[in-house]
This record gives sequence, C-alpha cells and structure tokens, in this order.
Amino acid sequence: MCRINSRIDFAFKKSFWTESNKKLLIDLTNLVVSKKEQVKKVEVVERIKKAVELLDDTLLTYEERESYEARLKWIRDEEAAKKAAEKRGFVKGVEEGLKSVIEKGIEAGIEAGKLEIARSLLDVLDIKTISEKIGISEEKILKLKNEK
Repeated sequence: MCRINSRIDFAFKKSFWTESNKKLLIDLTNLVVSKKEQVKKVEVVERIKKAVELLDDTLLTYEERESYEARLKWIRDEEAAKKAAEKRGFVKGVEEGLKSVIEKGIEAGIEAGKLEIARSLLDVLDIKTISEKIGISEEKILKLKNEK
C-alpha cells in the first residue's frame, strides 16, 4: 500500500476530493508511484481515517486548519441541505399522492351514490328524467335497469 505525505493528501482532498473524482485521483496517484505500489482499490477504515484526521490537524498551520474546517462545514451543510430537500420532496410527493387518492375516492363515491339513487328511482320515473335530474347518462341507467 502506498502512503502519501499528509500535506499532499490534504491539498488533494481540499482541491479535488469528491466521490466522482475518486477514480481520477487513483489514476493520478498511480502515475507517480511504482507499479508495485499502485492503488487498486480505496477502502476507508474508520479508525485509520480518524487517526489520519487527527494527525493532519496537528500538522496544519492555522490558515490551513481554518480552510480545512470551512471546507468540512461546507460539505456538511451541503449534505444536510440535500437530505432536507429529499425529505421535503418525499413529504410533498406523499401529500400530493394522498390528495389525488382522496379526490378519486370522493369522485367514485359520488358516482356510486348517483347510481344508487338512479337504481331506486327506476320504479317511479322514466330513464330520461332520471338522467337529467341526477346527471348520469341514459346508457348507464339502462344498464342499471337491465341488472335489476
């Protein structure tokens, strides 16, 4: 495994490190090390990561540390904003879905109510009058009459 000077590592992370740049950084590292030391895969081991961060903190100048902490804050703020946006989008989607389902349910209930009223009026009124007063087609009323 290849070890990189912590200041160089910090500079690269500060300048380039994102998940999308990972392959580019591995390729760049492999250009400057011997074939035997080339990086094949990057694994993050939390204990080692924390130890390196602690070591990096002790090696940084005040300005570097300020810059590093500002970048960390920016990264955390971006992640928090992304999570908040995803949550808002999810909640909005659920609300819109529920609204749509409720509207369709109400429409279906109204339609079922109209059909029930039409069914009960078939014995006392003609099909045309029922259609005009209730607001459903004569074809639907004929279908109800044939079902009886």
